[in-house]
Amino acid sequence: MHTPELNDQTKGLLNTGLRAMKEQRNDLNFGEVQEMEVHEYTTQVVAGKLSKILAEIKTTKGNFLVYFELLDQPWLGIVNEVLKGCVLPEPVESMCLLSKTSDDCKDLIMRDGICIKTMGNLEI
Repeated sequence: MHTPELNDQTKGLLNTGLRAMKEQRNDLNFGEVQEMEVHEYTTQVVAGKLSKILAEIKTTKGNFLVYFELLDQPWLGIVNEVLKGCVLPEPVESMCLLSKTSDDCKDLIMRDGICIKTMGNLEI
């Protein structure tokens, strides 16, 4: 699996996703982020820009596999709004990333992880 570069844009998307997860799920405590590794990052131009990012986050509270879908429609005042966010604690994600495709990893995270959805009625 090709590993995209962690840059200001992908780091910002990951931080936005983590913040949205914490706002909707008070029981989540990621601790302080120490390291981020992006495993997949794609964008799609729809009625705006839809970004999808799969990454491993290492924090003071452990390691997590995360998947976020974010929408950017600045003309409507929507800037990197999290449509879907899922987190799965380690050690499950390590096996997923070593042996399966990124789609299989996303399916695992969405099936077994803790997920949020926002803007559920938004048409894109």
